[in-house]
Amino acid sequence: MNDMRYLKTACRHCGGPIEFPGEHAGAVVACPHCGQETVLAVTPRRATVGRVVVGILLLLLAAGFIVAKVARRPVAEPVPVSAPSPAPPAPQPRLLNQFEVGRVDVEPAGEGRVRYAVGNIRNAAGTRRFG
Repeated sequence: MNDMRYLKTACRHCGGPIEFPGEHAGAVVACPHCGQETVLAVTPRRATVGRVVVGILLLLLAAGFIVAKVARRPVAEPVPVSAPSPAPPAPQPRLLNQFEVGRVDVEPAGEGRVRYAVGNIRNAAGTRRFG
């Protein structure tokens, strides 16, 4: 069984992708795309999409805590209701880093103080995202 781990890097001259066994990291080789000498160095992956998703989830969680805190405040005096007002139009999704963020509801998760922020997030970009 082959336990060799392969790593990926890009040529420093042409940017072409190069895949190599991990034991060859640091070696200088000729690029298979342009023929120039390049170092087999491990380039760190940018996790921008993952950071955006984590940021959105943290934002939803914070919104859930704020709504839960506001919901626990006592009401001073009931306000008389005259005629029912028309329902406001549904909020339009807003774009955040090419993600459509729709309405967010906060729902209790049982009898405790835990709340769930429930909503829709859609990738509005024309490209696939991997995280």
